[in-house]
Amino acid sequence: MDSWKEAASLIIIVDDKSSSSSSLSSSSQSFSILMTKRSAKSSFLASAFVFPGGHLESSDFSPKWWTVFNQAGFNHSKVNLVTNRINGLRSPIISECQTQSAAREQLTSSTESNLLPADIGLRICAIRETFEETGVLIASNSTESINLDSELLEKWRPKVRESSENFIQFCYEMKIAPNIWDLYEWWNWLTPNALGHRRFDTMFYIYCTTIRPKANSDQKEVSDIEWYTPNELLELHMQKKAFLAPPQVYELSRLSNFTDYQELMKFSSDREPNGVERWIPLMNGYQDGSTLFLPGDDMYETIKTKSNDNQSIRSMPTLEQARSSVTNLNRIEFRVPIFQAFCNIKLNCGQISPLTFSSNILKSSL
Repeated sequence: MDSWKEAASLIIIVDDKSSSSSSLSSSSQSFSILMTKRSAKSSFLASAFVFPGGHLESSDFSPKWWTVFNQAGFNHSKVNLVTNRINGLRSPIISECQTQSAAREQLTSSTESNLLPADIGLRICAIRETFEETGVLIASNSTESINLDSELLEKWRPKVRESSENFIQFCYEMKIAPNIWDLYEWWNWLTPNALGHRRFDTMFYIYCTTIRPKANSDQKEVSDIEWYTPNELLELHMQKKAFLAPPQVYELSRLSNFTDYQELMKFSSDREPNGVERWIPLMNGYQDGSTLFLPGDDMYETIKTKSNDNQSIRSMPTLEQARSSVTNLNRIEFRVPIFQAFCNIKLNCGQISPLTFSSNILKSSL
């Protein structure tokens, strides 16, 4: 198995115009995003604001899920609609899912064929981890609305955190199923070697809702939960008041293109059939910082084949000089502790390019 863990993450979008628990933000964007702040004691991305999510588990593909879906009123055909609605590029985390393969090895030949498809298991993972970290349960039942007692949910959260198998039992006893149908594929990021020994191949999903769910941190992996518009959080990051990892900066910068909730929701569903690419950023150092190059950037293939050298920092160009020396940009620049996305190319799979955020974006909308 390759030296990374597979994971799923969820971008939860709420319509601030419709949400009764929120007033419209002072920015021009009419939607907010749920962000979790990782514990300061975390060994990975301590104190960073990230989208909820976590490791993929073998239980996310368990054949037991078919019974859960069936009891909730969803047959095989309904469940497989998620797989059938995508006809574009399939990322390796879908076509060659390592965790799914490990789950297959644990099964007998009689049950192996009932293993959940990768893109369903990944959605279950995103929903399960979001429930663990935030208490937000994205579930459905074909016959009635879901209205579970909050005390009951809090009782199950530590059980699910203790074992992912318990999420299957929880859904079965509650006669509900993970709402996989309202999660849309967004993008796939793989941590580069240059960013440390802990690497994650993470599928990002997006989920849009008109009702802001009640959320509270687990006080273990997550220390705090906040709702921000993309521009608000990027502004805090530029002011060094919020630490963000590179994928979060890039995806928030993508979401800066949208001002209206309905527009974003339509784009997410319309784009999904095109599939997603898996991006592996490549890092290179410069006089005043570092750059993470992404596919499509003129420097991406050059950095991929570049041999290590002993060039002194003083002889290196600055970030701006390196940027101005090429035509096609798709990169994330890093000046401690701030990341900033730059992209001027048309991306594959119908995905939208990020805007380069600067503080005047937010000021001009006030």
